[in-house]
Amino acid sequence: MSSIARALTRLGHAVSVVSITHREERSERDGDVEVHRVALKRRRLLWRFDPWAPVWNLEYSARVHAKLRELQRERGFDVIQFPEWGFEGFWFSRRPFCPFVVKVHGPLFLNRQYDRVERSRLRNWLEDRLERSVVLRANAIITSSRSMTELTAKAWGVSRERMTLIPNTIDLDVFRPAAGDAASNDEVGILYVGRLEYRKGVETLTDAVAKVLTRRPEARFTLIGRDTPTAPGGASVQQQLESRLAERGVRAAVRFLPAVDRRELVSFYQRCQVFVMPSLYEPVGFTGIEAMACGRPVIASNNAGLAEWMQAGDCGMLVEPGSADDLAQKLLRFLELPVATRQAMGQAARHVAENFSMERIGRQLEALYRSVLAGT
Repeated sequence: MSSIARALTRLGHAVSVVSITHREERSERDGDVEVHRVALKRRRLLWRFDPWAPVWNLEYSARVHAKLRELQRERGFDVIQFPEWGFEGFWFSRRPFCPFVVKVHGPLFLNRQYDRVERSRLRNWLEDRLERSVVLRANAIITSSRSMTELTAKAWGVSRERMTLIPNTIDLDVFRPAAGDAASNDEVGILYVGRLEYRKGVETLTDAVAKVLTRRPEARFTLIGRDTPTAPGGASVQQQLESRLAERGVRAAVRFLPAVDRRELVSFYQRCQVFVMPSLYEPVGFTGIEAMACGRPVIASNNAGLAEWMQAGDCGMLVEPGSADDLAQKLLRFLELPVATRQAMGQAARHVAENFSMERIGRQLEALYRSVLAGT
């Protein structure tokens, strides 16, 4: 949302963002964007029901609604945009005081298809009904890829005519290629950025490591992202991956780094040889866009939304999700390409990333908001 906010402020709009904090509530400025952070009060008795009902999400939605009402009295809004994930706009959607838009990023039911955390059927049913209800009440619905449009239409019965495809946006002035070939002799090598969870295909990636090293023993892998307790039994995914690598005798070839600030990621993107996005499913693939903006080729799953923007062999390669063999083969094929070919792929990647510029996406959002306000 911060990139969307900056895109709209560049067009002269006043933008406020409401988000969560686990510390004290506060309001601050991020450049020209007002950011209001709300906190939750942990009610022990109420939160006991969280395993069976999405109490946390409902309380957060209520806090967001309260903050929006407060801001409405101070300045007023023309239009408000919510993500569908976690039905953040649920309480607002019941009695909206201005038009609102919902962007479908990746519904909870989609995450549940790939994670390994056991939840009650009642909670799953409630989450699906609540997310769907917010989407159906919206004045306009945004999706970020054709595949997400189709998924939303089939899963929730939303008319395709109600949905507008507007991709995510990034700051191309921040995410840009380095001067010269920064990746020629760097330890970053093959880079992954994202949470360490099953849905992201990190097991597929680590299983491909040994296969790559048999032919390219000098290859090195860097995984950057927050660990999650989503391995079987609620265990650490990173520990599970490290154990799998150690069993194969290739642990030394893989470096794990915790999540870093997005601006700090730029140097990692610039210095890698190739970026991998092996997700079992990915609505779009924000990190893949960032890597492409930095002039790096991408190897991505062929069912990721980003695949719709890629042409295999032009700015990267597409792989079968969940196939360590296919991923290893594509990585080896890439590593054996002449340097000039890799550089040409990186240039093509940057060109594709220009489709996600702030000016382009900001104009598309502006046009949609105006149509909502006009009632068309």
